[in-house]
Amino acid sequence: MNVSSVIKIESLKPWDTGDKNTDETTGCEFDESHPYSNCKFKVRPDLNSCIYLCQGGIAHLGLDCVVLPINEVSLRQTSLAQEVHSAAGPLLANYYKTLKDIKTGSVILGTGYDLPARYIIHAKEPGISAKHQSAVETSLHRCYCNALQKAAENNVASIAFAPLYETYDPALKEQMAHLALGTVRCCLEKLSPSIQTVVFCVLEDSVELYTYFLRAYFPRSVEEAVANASLIPSYSRGEWGERVDADRAIRITDLVGIKRSTSIETESESSSVTGEMHNDTGKDIDPTEATRHSFALMSGDHDSKRMKQMRSMTNEKMLASQDRIYQRLLRLARTDDLSEIISSKALYLCGDDRDGAPVAVLVAKYINTQQMNLDKALLYFIQMLDSIVKKKYTLVYFHTFSQSCNHPPMSFIRRVYNVLDKRYRQNLKNLLMVHPTLWSRVLAWFFTTFSASEVRGQISSVKNIPDLYKYIAPDQIDIPPFVIDYDLKVNAEIYHKQNMQSPKPDGSLALEDSGNRMSL
Repeated sequence: MNVSSVIKIESLKPWDTGDKNTDETTGCEFDESHPYSNCKFKVRPDLNSCIYLCQGGIAHLGLDCVVLPINEVSLRQTSLAQEVHSAAGPLLANYYKTLKDIKTGSVILGTGYDLPARYIIHAKEPGISAKHQSAVETSLHRCYCNALQKAAENNVASIAFAPLYETYDPALKEQMAHLALGTVRCCLEKLSPSIQTVVFCVLEDSVELYTYFLRAYFPRSVEEAVANASLIPSYSRGEWGERVDADRAIRITDLVGIKRSTSIETESESSSVTGEMHNDTGKDIDPTEATRHSFALMSGDHDSKRMKQMRSMTNEKMLASQDRIYQRLLRLARTDDLSEIISSKALYLCGDDRDGAPVAVLVAKYINTQQMNLDKALLYFIQMLDSIVKKKYTLVYFHTFSQSCNHPPMSFIRRVYNVLDKRYRQNLKNLLMVHPTLWSRVLAWFFTTFSASEVRGQISSVKNIPDLYKYIAPDQIDIPPFVIDYDLKVNAEIYHKQNMQSPKPDGSLALEDSGNRMSL
């Protein structure tokens, strides 16, 4: 690798730069009533000086060690994998062919090949799954924790982490960021000063997220710790940062009658030969009695406990979390390159409906889910509609000539519905489905019945353009030409009947479309 392209740690900005905490502040004693006393993570200038955050470039970092996810890098499907393979040379690809039957969560220390780093810690990361979050969290925790422990065992002072997970779900991405930062903080408390430098090399869309959460896990002042303490999840952590749930713990107690005198022990040994069972008093007991012990009965209905915890979570907290995710997506929408989505013309704004509500148009035929980046499509949707959802608005959906490749998966639609601000649901006046098929109406009914009951009453099926004009004036909406051609062909009798009732002065028939008149 070219020496000039190597990124040295001196060129990066440490987390404790600016807003540093003084010894007097950290040395102050606070009584139990002070908010700082309840903060899970205190101000540690020695740990803050170890943390660095940079955008990408892990293949060019001149550190002692970098941590790479085995599955992602070996497949070479992401920009991270391609960058690492290009910088490390062909020997890395050959090495991955030899890695078989490695348990998820385990790590392997190897040479750095042609990378500037001396070593590579290969971590077997789990596949991100919303259905198995507990297993994913446990495996990812082991990856981070085992990597730091392996580095300390081999006298590796500086280490950099590539993203050990790949997900486009904003809520899941936040959860994984909490796990990474919480684990590293707890591990550093035990491994410092063996580990002197930890660099988080994250993707562009995660820099802001990590900066936001670093204030809670590595606060630089008492004020910063108190202000951001609410960001940290409420669950308990073990000494290495692992999640500890009381309802997952198995408690084993002594069995009934385990303490016996010498004479009773002798009697028990003789009775075991004949198959008899006795308790402490020497009386016979039912063998099924063991199944009624607290160990067999466990400790209650954990599902009911979890439901009570969820009910205790106030609507304000849930809305605040949803609003935080939405605002982050809105900031990304304003800075990301969405030119590819804009050029598709699948979504655009028009005029107003007959009641003065702004109108947005979505054209299914222009959506190609096999080629279009759906996450960027979501950002463009938010960018376009954020300005009109402050009040009542109408959304027109042209289903005309659409095929299966034009329909996003139901899981994506459900995720979009959950991510959007509450104004999208509360201020939706009409959702007009133009030229719907039987299958599209069934899907709409299914989705609004089981996932989006709040907007069920706002959805209307529009079979032809004249019916659409009952909601929106012709000069207030731009209709794609292929939609008009389809409507003229399928609903020719309707236009013929209308024009027979209201002929033009010259005797010809006409159809109004978006302010233009077309003679038939």
